[in-house]
Amino acid sequence: RRSGHRTFIRPRRDARRTEAARKETPRDAGRDLRRAKGRVLADGRVASILHARTRSALYGRVPLPPQPHAYRTGLSASDEATWLSVVDSHFTFAPLRPADEAAFVAALAAVGASRAQGLGLRNGLYRERQAAAEPRLDGAISHAISDGRGSISDGRECAWPCLPEVAAACGAPPLAVLRRMVSREGRLSPRLSAALVEAIIEAHDRRRATLQRHSNQTLTPSAVLRSARLRRLRRHPRVAVQAAFRRLQGGGGGLFLPAAAWACENDLQGAARKHEAQRRSRAVERLVVRRLRVAGVRGRREDALQRRTSTPDFIVDGFGAGGEAAGEAAQAAGGAVGAEASASGLRWVDVKHSFGRGDSARVRGQVERYCTDWGPGLLLYTLGYTESFAEELRQAGPVWVCDAEAAARLLRDAVGDAAGGAAACAPAVRENPD
Repeated sequence: RRSGHRTFIRPRRDARRTEAARKETPRDAGRDLRRAKGRVLADGRVASILHARTRSALYGRVPLPPQPHAYRTGLSASDEATWLSVVDSHFTFAPLRPADEAAFVAALAAVGASRAQGLGLRNGLYRERQAAAEPRLDGAISHAISDGRGSISDGRECAWPCLPEVAAACGAPPLAVLRRMVSREGRLSPRLSAALVEAIIEAHDRRRATLQRHSNQTLTPSAVLRSARLRRLRRHPRVAVQAAFRRLQGGGGGLFLPAAAWACENDLQGAARKHEAQRRSRAVERLVVRRLRVAGVRGRREDALQRRTSTPDFIVDGFGAGGEAAGEAAQAAGGAVGAEASASGLRWVDVKHSFGRGDSARVRGQVERYCTDWGPGLLLYTLGYTESFAEELRQAGPVWVCDAEAAARLLRDAVGDAAGGAAACAPAVRENPD
């Protein structure tokens, strides 16, 4: 800008800010640093999380030795084949009737397996057969529709009466067929079709609970639309699912809900809702953590990790202290109990209330994250596992794999007999037919 005979250039705004920053005193800089540090701690507890991870990862860290053979109690290949033959001979996607269940339990006892282990193997076979049948579902549904049962979209007769035929032809669970048909005929995404089927399962379960009081109670559209599963959806997805449900029910000539009720009655997932299995798994995890603490193992649970890092069920901070019996044993041994226990190098424990076999890809990724963040650890399969499955997991990282009995002996050997023994440390697995 020209002012008389003198010309000057206005300094840029960022340059003025830089000049003002140079004039800051050390006192001002320290105040800003304290404010920034307070914001970090208040916003995400980053410092406490880093401290927790570093302490668990480095405190008392020693290399994890190979898992001793005394704690390797998984099934051999021959025993696995024997157990699977028994489960396969009694396998069905529908819940077992009382007479069939009694025969199933007797056959399991003959080969040395418990009822809970047999049910765990059956659940694994269910998932494997469901995954194998998924690629064949679309072709089987299209073939059934082309045989004279038109789809809803073209206004002809609906395809819902052919649902049992498609399930039998593909060897698929009825609810898997129902989800695929709802996605095709209702023009819904797989996620929303699964939400609608879960709402139908919830309404069917409520109907089954009221059958004793009202014998004429049926699965009604209002029960599905008022289900808690649909209420948990956001507004726009919920409106889309409700519109698709009304279209399916209205265009199918009233045959959609009877077919859905048949699928719920003849599928294991329809007999037991998902949250019930999750509640049992969480109960087993809490029981294992409680007995670890009673035995004298110090550590933190999953909810103490702020869900901002990989979260095993229990992070081990030390052995030989925390429980009264374990503390007395450690004092009597002059501290040797805690030293011997920490020599194993286990830093975390994760509980799986299932039978470990089959594809280990998903669990391998979990093991790699846990070992990277926390160090060596222990996987506890309460219903048992196969040695081939455990060996794949051991190749993924420094981890031991145990069942409930082997984990109880490991804990007893680590903290001493005064901590309670195997009977007090092994998780009490509650058998459930679902």
